Amino acid sequence: MTATVTPTRPDGTSPGGSGAVVLHYTLKALGRISAARGGEVGNSRRIHEVIPGSVVRGALAAAWWAGDAPSGANAARFRELFESDLIVRQAVPDGMSLEPISARRCKYPTPACPVEWHDLAQQGEPMKKCPTCGGALDAGRGWAWTETPRTVHVTRTALAADETAQDDQLFTRRAVRSRTVLRGSVVMLNPDAHTEDLAWLTQPRELRIGGQRSHMGQTGWTCARALDQSGLSGAVGTALSPERVTLRTLSPLIVIDDCGAPTLDLGPTLRRCWPEARVVDEWVRPARVSGWHVASGLPKPEDLACEAGSTFVIEGLPADATRQLVPGLGLRRLEGFGEIEVVAMEGPVPAQRSVAEPAERAPAEDPLDRFIAVVPAGDLPALLPRVAEGVRSVLEARPGTRGEALAAVLRQPWAMQLGAGARASLSALLAVEDLPTMRNRLDALREAHR
Repeated sequence: MTATVTPTRPDGTSPGGSGAVVLHYTLKALGRISAARGGEVGNSRRIHEVIPGSVVRGALAAAWWAGDAPSGANAARFRELFESDLIVRQAVPDGMSLEPISARRCKYPTPACPVEWHDLAQQGEPMKKCPTCGGALDAGRGWAWTETPRTVHVTRTALAADETAQDDQLFTRRAVRSRTVLRGSVVMLNPDAHTEDLAWLTQPRELRIGGQRSHMGQTGWTCARALDQSGLSGAVGTALSPERVTLRTLSPLIVIDDCGAPTLDLGPTLRRCWPEARVVDEWVRPARVSGWHVASGLPKPEDLACEAGSTFVIEGLPADATRQLVPGLGLRRLEGFGEIEVVAMEGPVPAQRSVAEPAERAPAEDPLDRFIAVVPAGDLPALLPRVAEGVRSVLEARPGTRGEALAAVLRQPWAMQLGAGARASLSALLAVEDLPTMRNRLDALREAHR
C-alpha cells in the first residue's frame, strides 16, 4: 500500500497544510532587460535570455522591501515566505522552446531532410547520421529561439570629466527587447499559511529585472492561479509507469554525490528519495551557474549544474513520484533551479510544465504561411524584402545550381539570425517548384506591410 505524499520543502521538511499551489506569471518588458550572465570583465557582457528564477525572486523581494508588501508584513513573515515556502521559477520569453539534449536532427538540412527532432530518449533508436542525406547531426541545446531572437546590442561610452566621450571606452551589453513577453510559474508550498501573500502575488505591479535598473529592466507583472492543479493540491496525480520514464530538466539542475561533492550524476539524488530508482541512460550538458546578491553586493557561489534540456531515463520510480517532484530536484530550488518535466512514452505530463504555453496553431501546409507564422509581426516588414531577394536569386540561378543558390541565401547574416523554425520554413519556401508565384506573393505582402 502506497502512502499519500505531499511535496516537501527544499530543506526536506513538510510544509503542512492542504498541499502546494502553482501560479503562472507573465512579465511584459516595458523596457529592455539585461540580466548579466557571468562575472567576467570586458567590453561586452553576456546576458540570460531565459531569466533565472533567482532574478525574478530578487525583483519580488525588492518590491516587498520598497513598500509594496502585504499589510502587516514583517521580517519574520518575509523569511518564512521567501526562504522556505515560495519557489520562483525562470521566465521564458515567447518564441523560445526547449530542445532536449537527447534530441538529434540534420545539422545542414537539404529541402528533403526532416526538420523534426528525433529524441533518442523517447524513440530509442540510435541515430549516427541523417537518414536522408547522410550528413552530420545537430544535438539539442536546451532553450533556443524558434523565431528571430528578441535581443539587441546596446553600446555605451564612458564620459570624461567634461561629459565628452572618452577614447577607447566603448562597452556593449546585450538586452532582451522591450515589449517581449516572458512566462513562468511560482509554487507556494504552504498556501494555508500565506493567504494574504497569495493575494499579493496575484496583484499587478511593476518590477525591475536585471542590471542597469536606472534605465533598463522595467517590466509589468501579472500572476494568476494555474487552472490545472492536478497532483498538487491533494488531487490524484498522473501515475508513472513502473517500468521506465524520462525526466527532463527545464532549468539547470544542481546535484551532489553521496559525499556532498558537485556532480552531474543524478543517481545519488534519486536514491536518497527513492532507493529503488536508478538511471538507465542520460544525455547531459554541463553548465556553470552563479548569480549576484544585490542586497549584500556580493556574488553568489558558482555551482556545477546539468543544463536545461538534460535528459535522464529512469527506472524504479513509484507511481506517485509526480507529486513529490513538484518542488523539483537538487539544490537551490527556491531560486528556480532543478525544475523537472516528467515525460512518459506517450508525451509530457501536463501538470509538470512550468510555462503557460499559448494554444498551438495548426501547422500550415504553405511554406510562406509557415514562415509568417513563426516570425514576430514586428520583424516581418524588414524580413520580407530580404526573403523576396532570396527567392529572386534562387529563381535566376543557372539550371542545376539552384541548390547552391539556396544554400548561399541561408548563409546570409540575416538568415543565420533566424530561429530554427523560421530557417526551416525559409528553406522550404526557397525550394518550392513554383518560385515565380512565390515571388509575386512576396511582392504583394511587401506592399501590404508598407
